[in-house]
Amino acid sequence: MTFSELTQPKVADVIIDHLEQMIVEGSLHPGQQLPSERDLAIQLKVSRPSLRDAIKHLVDRGLLVSKHGGGTQVSEVAGLQFNSPLTLLLLRDAQGQEDLLEFRHTLEGNIAYLAAKRATDLDKDMLSQAYQRLQDSHASDEGVLEADADAHFHLTIAAACHNRVLLHTMRALFEVLSSNVHQNLVLASGSTSSRDHIRQQHKDLYDSIMHGHAETARSAAHAHMNYLEKLLHEQNRHTHRRQTAARHQSSWSENNL
Repeated sequence: MTFSELTQPKVADVIIDHLEQMIVEGSLHPGQQLPSERDLAIQLKVSRPSLRDAIKHLVDRGLLVSKHGGGTQVSEVAGLQFNSPLTLLLLRDAQGQEDLLEFRHTLEGNIAYLAAKRATDLDKDMLSQAYQRLQDSHASDEGVLEADADAHFHLTIAAACHNRVLLHTMRALFEVLSSNVHQNLVLASGSTSSRDHIRQQHKDLYDSIMHGHAETARSAAHAHMNYLEKLLHEQNRHTHRRQTAARHQSSWSENNL
């Protein structure tokens, strides 16, 4: 029996595989700036020419973008895309907002379940930081900051579920998700009890994941989505009634001229 000769992989190919893996698992995300060539070569313990070859290959494939004088960053197209003009148009009206909540309902229950089962100690540390950031944002009285902190909290849960497809789906939804969360906060802004209810739901979700209670985490995520859907539905009904009343008033005024 004869054996074929084993060949050592080129260092550039090893670097390519490593960076690709980081992009796929979400450690590097779209738009993220890479360290300088010198610093990255030191961190990876490789030569700068090999690193340069690897980066050129990933740039040619569209996974990285190099800008003259601006370094290298992960391409925006390296992630799933939910920010197309059509998607933003779909989510602009009331029905689109309801559709997004329905989509989140389907997605986030399973994400919470998996996060509770799979979260490592490091994941839990990151989730604790995200939850604290959310708590701090409540006192800021800045709706946009609170919405971003809220969306970041849900993204951190997605990272803890260790399912790359679910993570990239949630990450692709970040801009739309922040907008949707902001809309939810606006809906709850007129009621202290509504905002308190949402905050308690976040705490229930956080606690169940931290303690590894998978079914409880799934239930907490579903309860949160159910409540947001209820708020949005009530708001949409109220808006519809106001619009109908306005049309009635306009018709009455025209008939009495």
